[in-house]
Amino acid sequence: MKIALVSTPILKTPPSSYGGLEVVVYWLGKELVKAGHEVTLIAAKGSYLEGAEVIETVQPPEKVHVNWLELERKAYEVYKDRLKEFDVVHDHSWFGFPYMCKDALVVHTHHGHLTWRSKPPREKPNLVAISEFHKMCCEERLFGTTWKVAYNGIDISLYKYRKDKEDYYLFLSRIARVKMPHLAIRVAKKAGVKLIVAGGFFVEDMEYVRLIKDMCDGGQIIWRGEVSHEEKIELLAGAKALIFTPSPLFMEPFGLVPVEAMASGTPVISLISGATPEVISDGFSGFLCRSEDEMISKIHMVSEIKPENCRMWAEKFSSHNMMKRYEQLYYAAINEGW
Repeated sequence: MKIALVSTPILKTPPSSYGGLEVVVYWLGKELVKAGHEVTLIAAKGSYLEGAEVIETVQPPEKVHVNWLELERKAYEVYKDRLKEFDVVHDHSWFGFPYMCKDALVVHTHHGHLTWRSKPPREKPNLVAISEFHKMCCEERLFGTTWKVAYNGIDISLYKYRKDKEDYYLFLSRIARVKMPHLAIRVAKKAGVKLIVAGGFFVEDMEYVRLIKDMCDGGQIIWRGEVSHEEKIELLAGAKALIFTPSPLFMEPFGLVPVEAMASGTPVISLISGATPEVISDGFSGFLCRSEDEMISKIHMVSEIKPENCRMWAEKFSSHNMMKRYEQLYYAAINEGW
């Protein structure tokens, strides 16, 4: 197939540091190229994808406080005349501009909470959610639409599997209120364990980042802030467990970091939020908790989780499996749509 992957113009694809959606698009593109498809990546300037054509759109601001709608509109003006060339246009943007090209067959994956007020101007818009929980939310938001599910995937081979762990726990995510690193710090302090706090600053509230940094004492709670991909790999491999604290009010649509941890042989101690019960196997690859107290108690049970089980469970969310699922959806869209 001749496939266009439309990424966002907010960050480069793949991103230089933080990036969820953009790194998923990159891994999907690599797998599609490997499978023999003719792939074109449409993304911000500075993006790349080995073995594929790249259409660079606009300079990525790499910050939250910009007009995302206007940026995607400007990006669309760059690539819109190319869309009719492809068998499938797989759109990962936030606002779905590719649907404006009536000659393009569009499959759209939404990666966060849906804010659209109306469905795309298609009888069959071919919409994809990233978890069963996310599908339910999207169908409730856009009444009358049907969504398929394709789990996000990671390149498992990039993660260092380790059975022998070091004496620390890890918080790794955006340093954002919805990810609640303050709770992870409180849990670690009450449990009496060492915690390393690392994560990206692609956030709305830098004052909160400073607050979290101030909560780190340099002894029991260690601030690492933004880390490179190589540092992230080492931190994930060495941790006794990932402490994952998404806000139950935020309702996590998927959660990529727990998969990265499990691929490293590292269990996940997580609050139940949105799709976390789909991503983490309770008692097998980690623990799902309903409260702060339960998280504290599970920290002292983490040795019950076998690293090999974590890695085995993570294989379910490999980039190869993601690509195979999207192949099915592309062919379904070409043949009849949904």
